[in-house]
Amino acid sequence: MLIDSYAAEYARDQVGGKGYGLFRLVGHGFNVPDFFVIASGTDITSAEFQAELNAKADALDTELFSVRSSGAMEDGDNASFAGQYLTELNVEKTELMSAVKRVFASAHGCGAAEYSQHFGAHGCGMAIVVQKQIDGVQSGVMFSTSPQDRAKVLIERVGGLGETLVSGKTVPQTLSIAKTEISSDGYINELIAAAAVLEKAEGGPVDVEWTFDGERLWFLQLRRQTVLSDAVPEFDGKPRELYVYRDFTVFNHSVQAIAAQKDVQEKLFGFSTPIYDGLWVCGREFYSDENTEYANALWAQLDGTGFFASFLHNIEQVVRTTKRRTAAVKHKDFSALTRKQLQAAYKRELNAYIASYVPMMMRPDDYLYARLVETSGAARARELVGAVSAVLPPTYYSGERSCFLRAVASGHGKAKDRYIDRYEWKNNPLGKTLTPVTSAEFEARAKDMDGERATALLKTAANDRKKQSAAAWAVIKTAVAEEKRLVELIRSFTYYRTRTAENSDRYFYYIRTTLIKEIARRARLDDGTIMLHRADEIEQVIASGKAAIGGTEIIKRKNGEAIIFEQGESKTYYGACAYGLLKQLLPKADNACGAIFGEIACAGEVKSARVKVVNSFADAADMEQGCILVATMTTPDLTMALEKAVGIITDEGGITCHAAIIAREYAVPCLVGTMTATQVLRDGMIVHLDCINGCFTIIE
Repeated sequence: MLIDSYAAEYARDQVGGKGYGLFRLVGHGFNVPDFFVIASGTDITSAEFQAELNAKADALDTELFSVRSSGAMEDGDNASFAGQYLTELNVEKTELMSAVKRVFASAHGCGAAEYSQHFGAHGCGMAIVVQKQIDGVQSGVMFSTSPQDRAKVLIERVGGLGETLVSGKTVPQTLSIAKTEISSDGYINELIAAAAVLEKAEGGPVDVEWTFDGERLWFLQLRRQTVLSDAVPEFDGKPRELYVYRDFTVFNHSVQAIAAQKDVQEKLFGFSTPIYDGLWVCGREFYSDENTEYANALWAQLDGTGFFASFLHNIEQVVRTTKRRTAAVKHKDFSALTRKQLQAAYKRELNAYIASYVPMMMRPDDYLYARLVETSGAARARELVGAVSAVLPPTYYSGERSCFLRAVASGHGKAKDRYIDRYEWKNNPLGKTLTPVTSAEFEARAKDMDGERATALLKTAANDRKKQSAAAWAVIKTAVAEEKRLVELIRSFTYYRTRTAENSDRYFYYIRTTLIKEIARRARLDDGTIMLHRADEIEQVIASGKAAIGGTEIIKRKNGEAIIFEQGESKTYYGACAYGLLKQLLPKADNACGAIFGEIACAGEVKSARVKVVNSFADAADMEQGCILVATMTTPDLTMALEKAVGIITDEGGITCHAAIIAREYAVPCLVGTMTATQVLRDGMIVHLDCINGCFTIIE
């Protein structure tokens, strides 16, 4: 079936994403080149189709055609399918049928299949747009709302046809224009006016492809904008970066924020130390001096009242409860529960998980160390605290290597099974990917170690611990009076903080792999998408059986998150505004350190990773997981490499090119338009990719 551009009735699954956008543009009254759509499911091999195609093509009254894919999921909120399918330009009438067949066949390419699987799609219905070819003098892409500034329209343009812009074969001219500004360039004013009309008609910011033939402006494509700017929030304190980067999921960040609340802490422990003034942004924690002063003042009020002993007892009870809950949920099958039973189970486990996390938000470490410094001086305090770390009782974390060596020494077997059962959760269970320890990982780690060597290492480690412990106790025994009290409290809180953290992590791993996995299965969501929901939103997922957030919001959450605490109250921000805030907090990049700058296509940071220069399909096949992909420009043929990349750097392109679009969908830091990346970088180099300041630096 072929559907004309003036058709009053059409369905997205019939005309595909691009076709649907064109029909919307026509409906809004914009200047669109004449077209028709070969509907999804049409038999393009029949004689009847050939005759109808010829008749429709004649009606377009043109010598040249553009033939574009229009997949059912193409240009969607979740995934663009950018470049995955074929577009053919300047097609002559005699070649039209061949072009249609080639575009149709592109739906079954291996790159498109891998891309589809990344987003949980299996197969995609294909419609095809056949359109009158416009000979553009200038062409480009417009974001009706700039990703950097909501008050502006962003336009990227190149000479001639727009394919060189989208493919990234050139660095475009970028225009960032205030929505109220009047340009000296006539058709630019038309674009700015169109941006306002389309945003109102479509209910939000849009991404438009256009071309200008020297006389008229033509609109070629319309989709919802998947990368949006937000007003960058302000943080009034004078923050210091507290703590090592840890890439929590949105779910876990929301649990942190709940655990930091005053009423939650008081309900559990009878008192509270909420985060008064601080910030968590894109995996980092910052706290102002006011927050430290506020927390230390609270601890000072409680010190000397016998409070710390009872607090430690309560923390120990939390640890015991968490261990029991872990054992209960570890092997539980939630699939037989009704929806109401599943809701009740989720609330029960969520409340227990929050309770397991609360002690980590209520740490008197800074206060106790400051008191020790006041009592004995900084040098003596460092000596005593250093000794404390050597005499802590074993925990899951500290005992992991010994458990592994014992399994190797015993010849694997049941000892290996016990090791995996005990430590399958340890590969960053709160991170954005779920990577449990497996038998294959154990064997790979044990590959070059026999039982004799493992036994020797165990013996050496035991002797070293014995010596270190004896030396540490000798130091601790010299503590007097107030020193002795403070050292014992520091030792106890350090130990229980570690036990609290590891038991909470283990507990959540099994909540995620049993209960939340079942919730996701019923809603047909993958693990990555369900973990982009806040804790309260997962209740909505259970109730409705579908995602509680839309595709555009999903992409924003992939691309950054910030939680600001001001006077104990928290607010959450996502997307570009989170990295905008981080940019304000971090030191500015400096050319003096050898940084090479480009255009930020997707914000983020890779502190250290190896480079893989990818110039061909063979290079893509050779790329290892966790590398920074470097290319003149990415193409759909490189999908298998993009799946493995932790960052992307290109010589060419702007923020609307293929690399930029895919990076935002995959939430991978991306720097485009560097001009020289493939000239200065070689395979194996270690690079710091800073898509906050917009540069990369060679480390090694």
